[in-house]
Amino acid sequence: MTINQPISISHPITESLSNQHTKELSALKQKKFRELTGKVVIEGFRLVDQILSNGILPEALITSDEHFNGTFPFKSEYHGRVWQATASQMERICDTKQPQDWAAIMSCQTRKIVDSNFILYLDNIQDPGNMGTIFRTAAAAGINGVIRSSSCCELFNLKVIRASLGAVFFVPTENADVDYIESFTGTRIAMCIEGSESIFEYKAPGQNVLLILGSEAEGIQPAILKSVDAKVRIPIAESMESLNVSVAAGISLFIIKHGIRS
Repeated sequence: MTINQPISISHPITESLSNQHTKELSALKQKKFRELTGKVVIEGFRLVDQILSNGILPEALITSDEHFNGTFPFKSEYHGRVWQATASQMERICDTKQPQDWAAIMSCQTRKIVDSNFILYLDNIQDPGNMGTIFRTAAAAGINGVIRSSSCCELFNLKVIRASLGAVFFVPTENADVDYIESFTGTRIAMCIEGSESIFEYKAPGQNVLLILGSEAEGIQPAILKSVDAKVRIPIAESMESLNVSVAAGISLFIIKHGIRS
């Protein structure tokens, strides 16, 4: 099933989840099975609600609510398949210790970037929590897409999905390395401590921006820094070596996209 493909079923089809299906879904907690099947299980009412609210259709919903009668608690409508699971089956399927009553089977499919007016480039972001938080912030800032270097962590890691509140499914994103930066038509801005200009003084252009962030430990790789048009820093106290990259992303995304323009 592709993202935003309409479902023709007029009423939800509810079936009991078999032990074999439970075993298959439980395996999706491992990266190799997510890559093999192209599927992942997301869990929790809030996360499922956020996905549906952004027009993303799960392949199926799973509930352990024994009182489910076909009426959904979500803001958006859903007319697809529903699997009824026991509490113990839900524990096997879900990654958290105390699963909620709702989960969803999702396709590990991303949206293509169709507008390059404001793009975020992530270089070697390895921590899943940081990656997910950055995607959530990118969605809130309303940027056009996120480019991830090949050294970044897995996009559909369960911690990434939870931290992003599902944004990995609806924020356009692609993989690319330094050649993308070199060929980008617009202003390429690297956020780094070596930056010669404070972000609070930098006059950002109003369009065609590529904002580049690197890992806290290694920063942005030298090959990328050679290709940028500006190096900008976030001023911090001397007592700290650096900012958490997801915090830096929040500051830089909102200031450069929504701040003072030249």
